[in-house]
Amino acid sequence: MIIKNIKTKGRVKKRKFALRYGTALFNYFIRADAASQSALDSFESEGAHQRAHDIGTYMTERDIEAVLATRSINIPGSTSTEQLSFIQSAIEKAAHDDVAVQHLVVSRRRDENGKDKDFSSTMKTVVAGLGAERCLIFWAVHSDTGNRHAHLLIVWLDHKTGAKVSRKQWDVKAAHAAIAVSQKQLGWEPE
Repeated sequence: MIIKNIKTKGRVKKRKFALRYGTALFNYFIRADAASQSALDSFESEGAHQRAHDIGTYMTERDIEAVLATRSINIPGSTSTEQLSFIQSAIEKAAHDDVAVQHLVVSRRRDENGKDKDFSSTMKTVVAGLGAERCLIFWAVHSDTGNRHAHLLIVWLDHKTGAKVSRKQWDVKAAHAAIAVSQKQLGWEPE
């Protein structure tokens, strides 16, 4: 299993950027289509056009649902519309302009044939390992590539107070440690 932090082109900590980027991420997570990927590409830096092409080709050549599951932590609402509205409202109401939004991808190796519910366990372990338990968390499991993978959205605001949750820019050691813990919990060979 691997974890990757997706870098952005802009100032991810500015409220206006965080609101637009968080919305684009959420929409891509729940749709996994070429249009939502294209909207996301304007924010993210690496391989944007190729990913959009690959997803567009996948969606037209295969009759398979790409979004297998979505889950959230600290985000009320029973529909994606309600959940997105809550995220947008939290970002808009934040007492400061310094709102961080992060996009992570957790991908299985081809030999890691777990159940999709295993991603819930992995995401909770990653969230705890990064110190984001109080944050707004949303993820979606996609099958639009050879490996099932989960996209993870972290809005670094306390879900109860709206206050900024402190974090390091990208703590790769903590992320890799969380993945190793998850692999051990699932009985898989850690990398």
